[in-house]
Amino acid sequence: GRILKNAPEPQIGGIVDKMLIRSMGEAVKKPFKVDSAGIKKHVLISVQLSGGVLMIVTSRKRLFSSTTYIFVLWMVGTALVLFGVATIFMRNQVRPIRRLPAAAEALRVFTSAEAQKLYVQNGSRTNPRYSVAADAEVRRASPIFEAVDAMSWRDELQFWPRPPVPQITGIIQVCGEEFHDMLRGLIPPREALQRAQQRAEALFA
Repeated sequence: GRILKNAPEPQIGGIVDKMLIRSMGEAVKKPFKVDSAGIKKHVLISVQLSGGVLMIVTSRKRLFSSTTYIFVLWMVGTALVLFGVATIFMRNQVRPIRRLPAAAEALRVFTSAEAQKLYVQNGSRTNPRYSVAADAEVRRASPIFEAVDAMSWRDELQFWPRPPVPQITGIIQVCGEEFHDMLRGLIPPREALQRAQQRAEALFA
């Protein structure tokens, strides 16, 4: 029979060819040759048998499985997507922290004595700072500052939490409107209290 030629080994192309040769050497205990370059997209395997040479031509697709690469690509793609989502989430979490210095500075400016005095000079009649209430220009704006300041020093002002009733917003609006008219001198204090009481009771009717 035919004898396998003792020719130089063909150039081994890639890792698939090397793995095929190694597997053939472990499984086939006979002389063999693998030619992956002679036929396009095919591999020629020649095995020396006692009666001749067994030649097998197989497609390279049978030697290579794309499942591994698909799995790797899927894992990499999923990791990239999760990394992008985590990056967006972390950016949204860090953004408020970066704004803290600006928020603190704005709070300091808005609550400063200069800002409170500016509010008073432009129509506001409430102020939490004793230093502003003691300012001569502020006292000239309205006598209410001196009166409220004196009541606060005598501990005559009391504050209560808002009662949990749905009409509280309407009550606050009624008191604001009536007391505003009183402070403007349009109605006396007693009438303002009576009108506020009547309108507040009407909200519960």
